[in-house]
Amino acid sequence: QTLPEIMRTPLDELVLQVCLLYEQRRDEQQKQQLGGNAATTSSLSSMDGLSPLKFLLKVPEPPPQDRLEEACDHLLEVGGLSVVSPSNDFASVLYRLTPLGYHLSRLPMDAKVGKVLIIGCILECVGPALTIAAVLSHTKSCFPGKFSFMSKEE
Repeated sequence: QTLPEIMRTPLDELVLQVCLLYEQRRDEQQKQQLGGNAATTSSLSSMDGLSPLKFLLKVPEPPPQDRLEEACDHLLEVGGLSVVSPSNDFASVLYRLTPLGYHLSRLPMDAKVGKVLIIGCILECVGPALTIAAVLSHTKSCFPGKFSFMSKEE
């Protein structure tokens, strides 16, 4: 029996997707509030941020908490998330997507590689950025371990 995908893959992309869904839901509720619906006013005041841990612990086979912490720390380091409400308890920390995080959530790749591409586009050096991203995303070494053309005496 194989492990569920949530246990086998990096959680950075999943955390970004969860935060993107939260942002979209928040935007919809703000539109409803502007339309005069008073019922959403109270729910908007409590929607300052999202705790990915609380959300992802509700899935049938939740990922380990330490992997979720690592994913959130990685996204904070890259600049894809910002902390809205810090806390000593990781489950209580609330996060929001940054503008960079919004664009990273739309890209099907590692957050650091996506950031290289986005910054490359902003700085108008797409070619070198694509080369760097390709090298960073390649998991195997591009250099052979032993050169077949060299003899053992050399």
